[in-house]
Amino acid sequence: MTIRGVLSLLSLGTALAGCGDDGGGGDGSPSFARVQAEVFDVGCSVKSCHSSTAKAGDLVLEAGKSHAELVGVAAVQTKAVAEGLLRVTAGDPDASFLLAKCAAPLAAEYGDVMPWGNPDGLDADKLELLRAWIEAGAPAE
Repeated sequence: MTIRGVLSLLSLGTALAGCGDDGGGGDGSPSFARVQAEVFDVGCSVKSCHSSTAKAGDLVLEAGKSHAELVGVAAVQTKAVAEGLLRVTAGDPDASFLLAKCAAPLAAEYGDVMPWGNPDGLDADKLELLRAWIEAGAPAE
């Protein structure tokens, strides 16, 4: 199954689960500040992973750098490159490799589910936050 197929199934699951607080700035769209604080700062930008020093997957997810490293940037993972996936395709969560990498199950040819060491990926609330942010156009604020 392709990443798009997996993400379509994920989309169905999160739609059925619903999402209470969108974390937006009053306009109904989730803020990138919330994505940074609740997802990247908590478990991604640690020294040994997606920091400026480690750059796992050639990706830095530190505050002030993460948005530019994600939105509209080609994925570097071999299978994702072959499929022409971007890390984040603004407005299209089903074409965004970031969302797939954070959701289980993930086919082995796409590498490990993130965050590293958690085979279940991100919890449903954080996945929905990422999905909603991407659907809103992946704004920088």
